[in-house]
Amino acid sequence: MTVRWRPRAAAVLSPVPMALRTLAEALALRRQPPKKGRYGSRSADYNALLAVTSRIGSVARIPDPRDLSDLSHGEQVLKELGFVMDGEVHNGGFHQYLTNSSGDGAEAARRYLAEVGAAAHVAILDRVASVFPGDVIPTRRDERIEFLMAAESAGVEAVDRLFDAATREYHVLKEDLYTRLMDYVEAHQADFALPDDATVRAAATRR
Repeated sequence: MTVRWRPRAAAVLSPVPMALRTLAEALALRRQPPKKGRYGSRSADYNALLAVTSRIGSVARIPDPRDLSDLSHGEQVLKELGFVMDGEVHNGGFHQYLTNSSGDGAEAARRYLAEVGAAAHVAILDRVASVFPGDVIPTRRDERIEFLMAAESAGVEAVDRLFDAATREYHVLKEDLYTRLMDYVEAHQADFALPDDATVRAAATRR
């Protein structure tokens, strides 16, 4: 059997290479036409999501990206779903998401998906979780890898089909998730108030 995972450093919330915007400016991107990016057209909600995650990951908000203890609940929701899970699944599917340290927050991601009303995405993670005992995704990476190796030993093709189907469905539904995340931001703006407007403007003058 081929073991399809590799060691990777613990995930940190790194600044997104995007101009720092005020929260109002980030939300306003939802009402602008989609933009063409390096990899094709990006939806308005995706552009707005990038702007908000850029705020969360900025030095102005988090001086040390290894210490996320100061994040509000809403910021934790957006970080886990719109930064960690979305980035890993797009980069390498659910197998990569779960075998890297990013998967430590997979159970939290299930709760957060339910919180933002993304029932279809909850169902995807529920199916992925069926690989693990009790349908619970372990928070420890070594335990996830151990269970996945055992599952693959029993039938690697079945696990591959499950994960590949989940990844394809995630890609089909990604825009719905971006919209729900931005609806969540709009409804919980107090959780995303930092950095404040004065800090953003001061950062702009230093560029």
